[in-house]
Amino acid sequence: MSKTDEVKTLLTWLGFPNTKTIPAQLSHEQGNKTLKIFAQAWEPSRDFTRLREDLAKQIAVVAKKVSWRSQDILILETHYNNLKKAGYNEADSLQSVIVNLKGQ
Repeated sequence: MSKTDEVKTLLTWLGFPNTKTIPAQLSHEQGNKTLKIFAQAWEPSRDFTRLREDLAKQIAVVAKKVSWRSQDILILETHYNNLKKAGYNEADSLQSVIVNLKGQ
């Protein structure tokens, strides 16, 4: 994936986007790519409170829109730990996805 594609993905989801630009459904591949890009953006966003809040919200949205597989637990746990450590309630959404995956 090129840097341009990564930036387009971020702009699709972040900065309080028009809800029409956010996909109603995501394939597993799209969701996986999106969460990986969000993971790269997490640390650099720490000094931008509103951006980080939006990122936390959108991580939870993506987590709910995809049928995850057991091999995705690592990226989901990465986001869960980041959100939990930063005190975001969205960590609960990730936790429920992880628990469901582990229970399969």
